[in-house]
Amino acid sequence: MSCFLIRFFLCLALGLMLSGLVAACELRDGESTPMLWFPPKYKAKEPAEDYTFKIIQLILNKSEAKYGPCDVRILRRDLPLRRMMLYLEKNELIDVISLTVNQKRETTLIPIKIPIAKGMVGFRVFIIRKGDQPRFSQINNLEDLRGFVAGQGKGWSDVEVLAQTGLRSVTTDNVPSLVNMLVAGRFDYYPRGARQLIPELKIYEGLPVQVESKLVLSYPSMTALYVNPERQNLAQRLEYGLNIAIADGSVDKLFYTHPTTSTALKKLNFEKRTIIKMCNPMIPDWVPTDKSNYWLYPWPKDLCARNGPRTK
Repeated sequence: MSCFLIRFFLCLALGLMLSGLVAACELRDGESTPMLWFPPKYKAKEPAEDYTFKIIQLILNKSEAKYGPCDVRILRRDLPLRRMMLYLEKNELIDVISLTVNQKRETTLIPIKIPIAKGMVGFRVFIIRKGDQPRFSQINNLEDLRGFVAGQGKGWSDVEVLAQTGLRSVTTDNVPSLVNMLVAGRFDYYPRGARQLIPELKIYEGLPVQVESKLVLSYPSMTALYVNPERQNLAQRLEYGLNIAIADGSVDKLFYTHPTTSTALKKLNFEKRTIIKMCNPMIPDWVPTDKSNYWLYPWPKDLCARNGPRTK
């Protein structure tokens, strides 16, 4: 091969590599380092301390040796979740967000197929009426829980999961009214995500409700990072960095020390609760339930065969 052709192919390979880096993490006007935009939760008080923001920082750091430097910046706008998704679908303004995995989202976005919070989104602890703990203390399994009714927001994915497992629920469009509906006796318990529950308790001070102390309702569910389908190189970088951070223990270190997760684990004390595990037929087949190091607790291989799907 002539020197000219060798130089040509070397330049071509270098150009392709550099174009991949740009697509993974873009250098924007006025910036000296490539960067990503990340939107914090709506009305977040301390977005720089957000768990997902910290995870993305960690991933970019772990992948820098292969992909080059990249910063993640907080988008200083209060955007509801649906608006964030629309921007990401259009490949505008936002580069990466975290979402609870479901099959519908794969039609417009690419998930990084690794849990970023050890499946904690699938752990539900109940808010119940004060004085009702003795009723719930009698529950030992899924069959016992089928005699109770949950309160849910209309359109929440939990509604389908509960129904498929034979659990009844009352739904409403007016989500802020759910606790008042619980107090009024419209249903028996209000399942909340383990990371959501602790911050929400201040809102309910003064109401005759309490945190149920015995049970955790848990099903395979995961929070994942999502990017636009045109950002394949970014997806590859995020997956690469996340795998490294899991393998070297960095993700576990962040998970068990970050205030939102460590506080929930400490106050909710899963080890002393009865964990009712149930099938989630709504998750995609690719969710890696077989990899126990991704989850707080391993999932039985025959989980769905044992307790679902079932409807009443």
